[in-house]
Amino acid sequence: KAKNLTPYSMTFTKFRIDTLRSQSRELSKVNSTQKGRVLGIYDYICFKKLDRELVIDKFYPINDDKRDGKYYESSYSLMKILNDSEGRRDRGESNSISAVIQIEISKNLDKFIESKDIYENLYRDLIELYTLFEDDFREYRDSYCNIEYFKSLGPKDIIINIDLATIDFIFMVKKALYEKYRRTFTTFYINSDVDTSNIVSSREHPFISYLRMSSNYNGESFKSMCKLYSSDIKSISLKTGVMDFRIIWNSSISLNSIYKFYDELMANNMVADIQTSIDERVIL
Repeated sequence: KAKNLTPYSMTFTKFRIDTLRSQSRELSKVNSTQKGRVLGIYDYICFKKLDRELVIDKFYPINDDKRDGKYYESSYSLMKILNDSEGRRDRGESNSISAVIQIEISKNLDKFIESKDIYENLYRDLIELYTLFEDDFREYRDSYCNIEYFKSLGPKDIIINIDLATIDFIFMVKKALYEKYRRTFTTFYINSDVDTSNIVSSREHPFISYLRMSSNYNGESFKSMCKLYSSDIKSISLKTGVMDFRIIWNSSISLNSIYKFYDELMANNMVADIQTSIDERVIL
C-alpha cells in the first residue's frame, strides 16, 4: 500500500462576485493536477503536485485591488502516502461529481508535554481508510473513477479526494466516515473538464441555492427574473442570517441551468454572494 512520499498542495479560493466569471477563464490556464468549481462557501479548488520549487515573484498589500479579485484563500500542504484506489467508472459518464472529505482524527493531549498534540496510530488510520474503500466498498467500484489519500499538515488530519463519482456514492462514504470519526467536512466540486449540463438533480438529492443580495438589489426585478425560471423552482424562502434567500430547485434541473440563472443575477449586479449545495433527503 505504501509508496514514495509525494507532496501536494490543495487551495480553496473565494473571489469577489463581480470577478467570478473572468476568474473561471483565468483558472483554466492554471497548471494543476486537478481543479474545479466548488459547491459551497468557496468558488474554486486546485490541486498541485509539488515536484519543483515554488517561486514567489511579487507581493500585494492586503488592501490592494490588484490581487486578482480574491477575497481569501485556504491552502493545505498535503503528503500522498498510499496508492490510489482505482474505480471503474467512465470519466465521461453523466452525473459525475468530485468531492474532498477532510477528516479530523482524534488526538490525545500529553499532559506532560505542554501545548503539543500527540497523534496515535495515524498510519493505522490511513490503512483503515484505505481498507474501507478497497474491501467494504469493493462492490461500488463502478461508482467512482479514482480515490486519493493524503496526510494533511493543516487543521484537518487526513484528506480524501474522490474523483468523479456518483452523488449516491459520496453520501454513502460521508455517512460511513461520520459514524467512525469525530469530525468530517465534505466539499463537492465540479472538475473543470466536466459538462455541467450532465449533472442533474433528483428527488433524493435536491440542488439548493443560497443568495446574498447586493446593495443594487431590486425586489421586483428579482421576482421577474425568478418567474422566468418558475418551472424549475420548487420554492424560494427569505432567510435569517448572512444569506438572504434560499432557492430549492425542482428535480431534473441541471447545474448548467442554475449557473445561467447565476450569470443573469451577476450581470444585473443583484448579488453579493452565491453558494450552491447538493443535499440528501433523509425523510422522503
